[in-house]
Amino acid sequence: MNLRGLHFLIFGGGGFIGGHVVAQLLQHGAKVRVFDRTPSQIEHPNLEWTVGSVDRSELLLPLTKGVDFAAYLVAGGVPADGAQVESQLHENISLPIGLARACAANGVKRFVFASSGGTVYGVDSNAPIRENHPCWPKNAYGVSKLACEHYLRLLGDTGDMATISLRISNPYGERQIARGGQGFIAAAMEHVIAERPLVIWGDGSAVRDFIYVGDVAKAVILACLYQGAEPVMNVGSGVGISLVGVLDEMDKSLGIRPEVLFESQRRVDVQMNVLDTRLATELLGWRPAVTLSQGLSMTYAWWKTRAAHRV
Repeated sequence: MNLRGLHFLIFGGGGFIGGHVVAQLLQHGAKVRVFDRTPSQIEHPNLEWTVGSVDRSELLLPLTKGVDFAAYLVAGGVPADGAQVESQLHENISLPIGLARACAANGVKRFVFASSGGTVYGVDSNAPIRENHPCWPKNAYGVSKLACEHYLRLLGDTGDMATISLRISNPYGERQIARGGQGFIAAAMEHVIAERPLVIWGDGSAVRDFIYVGDVAKAVILACLYQGAEPVMNVGSGVGISLVGVLDEMDKSLGIRPEVLFESQRRVDVQMNVLDTRLATELLGWRPAVTLSQGLSMTYAWWKTRAAHRV
């Protein structure tokens, strides 16, 4: 993939997914502009980094000038009790729509939005869920993500800038810190390192679709380059595994396993969520390349290095 001469703007480029997207873009020769709340940890001749809050509208138009593609990868959290509706409306609707409008005003070709395949559907399904499945989110986070998808679709239908929302399943990998009810694998790694018990809501039989962050980053880049009209695509492994199954795989592959405390099931959680990713394979030429065993190994190596540096 040769991206020389192309200019990307990454909102949240210092975060978990954003950091991996930036690294891959630079690796393939792209020019990258990052807007994030935290300073850059790397230096590169093709990297331009602006520190600031996405609330600062006066920074948006200058940031978007000369940009070919933009991606909104600002991290959010899932309130455990379904509360904090106002914050979800702001973080997952008002902010990305404002940024998308600024991008459209300056001639950006495509705007990619990181949605949530783990929450927008809100249903239990024994078969992998396709993009045309009815959505019934169970929490404010999922509702706000779904609403933003539709606002962006309207923006794309009525203007010159194309938009696409990626419904990402359960990403994991290096740089992820469990927060806001997200990041089961990160939480498991953290609790192993800290020798603390890990809380699992329910009996651990809930099935999820875990996708390695490097594969997600590649999907984001391919979505930027996509020239079709599909407004929504799933990004996941297409393979389900229970939470206890993940711990079994950690034990088998790495010889580690956190102590577990089982708590009552939360109302905001579904029992089974696995995504059908055939559309992304067909239209983007994308498919996950990293197995769970490989991804767990790379993730644990990062956690061990992080722990060693904090001693």
